[in-house]
Amino acid sequence: MDRQSLVLGAAMLAVGANLFWSLAFAYLHLAERGMDPARRYLSEYVLTDSGWLMYAAFAAMALGGIALGVALIASGWQGVPLGLVFLAYGAAIGIAGWYPTDPSTNTVLSRTGELHNLAAYYVYRLLVVSAFAGLAMGVLRMGPRVSIDWLWIGSALWVLAGFVVTNYGWQIASGGTTQRLFFAGVCAWLTVVGVRLLQSMSR
Repeated sequence: MDRQSLVLGAAMLAVGANLFWSLAFAYLHLAERGMDPARRYLSEYVLTDSGWLMYAAFAAMALGGIALGVALIASGWQGVPLGLVFLAYGAAIGIAGWYPTDPSTNTVLSRTGELHNLAAYYVYRLLVVSAFAGLAMGVLRMGPRVSIDWLWIGSALWVLAGFVVTNYGWQIASGGTTQRLFFAGVCAWLTVVGVRLLQSMSR
């Protein structure tokens, strides 16, 4: 397989996986009315009757992250730093999905709940690192003949803003709401990266 085919195939897989988990989240939001989206976290959907779909969403997130990492690394040396971050993100979200969370109402965590939270901790940080790396790449591409990619810059900033609000904005909105805003930004960011890779290889 030549480099272009590898990048195109991996990027298409990443975009498709990203679309799947975002639609899965939307379905779970509508189907599981007993889960208050303002108070309950996304990973708690594994505890519902539709838990199988949340497991599938976790698998898609892991697959999409790893595929995006492979595509970036194969695209050239400039994509290697961001690609390595996405590989680590894919592994971390896969671990988080493998170990089910505990209900957020629990005061004592189970062993699996602790492992889930530990992996999730790194998922958030790796996504933030990916956004910073993406912003650095965007700045390096700027020049008199290169227009600013506002979708690239904007979606990366959305991830950073979502992280700040999720971790420090409890006075503004509840945890479930801020987490959903954060992952909406993650969806936009991963999609933009995948689409830009497809465009760059199709020229």
